[in-house]
Amino acid sequence: MGTVNAFPLTTVVAQEAITSLLFQSTSTTSITLGTDPVTLVTQTGRFYPVGNYIKASSAADEANYMVLKVTSYVDDDLSGILVEQGGSGTFADWIIRATGATIAAYSGTSVTSNTIGSSGTKTFATQSWLSYQVGTRVRAADASAPTVNWMEGVVTSYAAGSLAFTADKSLGSGTLTNWTLSVAGQPGVDGLGTGDVVGPASATADSLARFDGTTGKLLKNGAVVGTDVAGLAVSQAFTKPQGYAEAALTYTSGGTTAWDVDVAPLATLALATGNTTMGAPSNVVAGRVYSIRIVQDSTPRTIAWNAAYKWIGGSANTPVISTGSGAVDRYTFVGRSGGNLEEIGRAQGIA
Repeated sequence: MGTVNAFPLTTVVAQEAITSLLFQSTSTTSITLGTDPVTLVTQTGRFYPVGNYIKASSAADEANYMVLKVTSYVDDDLSGILVEQGGSGTFADWIIRATGATIAAYSGTSVTSNTIGSSGTKTFATQSWLSYQVGTRVRAADASAPTVNWMEGVVTSYAAGSLAFTADKSLGSGTLTNWTLSVAGQPGVDGLGTGDVVGPASATADSLARFDGTTGKLLKNGAVVGTDVAGLAVSQAFTKPQGYAEAALTYTSGGTTAWDVDVAPLATLALATGNTTMGAPSNVVAGRVYSIRIVQDSTPRTIAWNAAYKWIGGSANTPVISTGSGAVDRYTFVGRSGGNLEEIGRAQGIA
């Protein structure tokens, strides 16, 4: 007689027969996957204690199965609650085997219509064998774009395939009907923040941090402390001169020269071939001061002024620019509502 792993072949055959008699059976009870609880009519005399687990698989395709936690086994009636399933459909060709305790199941799906949001109760119709309990954190994600559209929250109830949680965190938007459900970790205090920024070993108190290099991951001690930073709503003394950089306007001969006072609050304009008209200034802010320095051409040119420029003494005092070659005039204004500039200073023929 041959041997298998040093045991007589008759012993192996006997063990297989005992296993089949005690821990395996069959059933022709018609069951639709997803039914919960389940009762199968099967053979008597098997070892299916209450609280143990059994797996019933379709003989035609074992990808269609259900795992049950046994609640009763009397005569040929085997009953249990559904804790896991695979596949779908209705079957009546079950092979039943004893199995170990199933791993807690948290992966579910739902076609319930829900709108992504970070507040309110979200309820989903889903599988009934999942392991969610009140207090578990769950994520509902768009099945087609799970990293783009999702929401999370803490489970408030789960029974008979109905899962509810209070949403407190989300990403993306939209009303969806194709969800995947999974367990989620408790978020940290920084929410969606990510990164591995590393600072120096020591720093000056109240100094502003600056990036060290171009990786965006390293910080270094800044040369400026917070008390040296200008504030918008505080009175403070400056230790260095402050002001605008002078910016040149583009001269338009025979047309309209534009002045965007937001780009060039301190402007300079060199006259060239032909005369020009100063167009209405753009982006004027009431209360701000603006100034323009005009340099005459070697051939005298003239400037006509838009009505938005308001002159000291009225329109009768509209300036005629200096005519000498290279002559310099300066006009200073304060902005007013409606886009007007009111003259507050005029200097002509500056040598």
